Amino acid sequence: MPYSLFHRLHRGPLLVVPFSLQLADGSVTQPIGRLEDVPVNIGDIWVLEDFLVVDMPKTDDAQIILCRPIFPTAGCHIDVR
Repeated sequence: MPYSLFHRLHRGPLLVVPFSLQLADGSVTQPIGRLEDVPVNIGDIWVLEDFLVVDMPKTDDAQIILCRPIFPTAGCHIDVR
């Protein structure tokens, strides 16, 4: 999650993360922190998820990447046929 979005959500505090991330373009970044238990709406259900907060350029259409751990939590089934 971009830091600008975290700032707009007024949630916190951020927890320290002891690792860095390698992004798709090959660059490496240090997350600012981890935000726990953020409510996420998927269809007609709400689940609590954790997000890493990263300092990245501010945009009006901030992208949030959901990864596989959210799928079982939300009860999602993926048909790959």
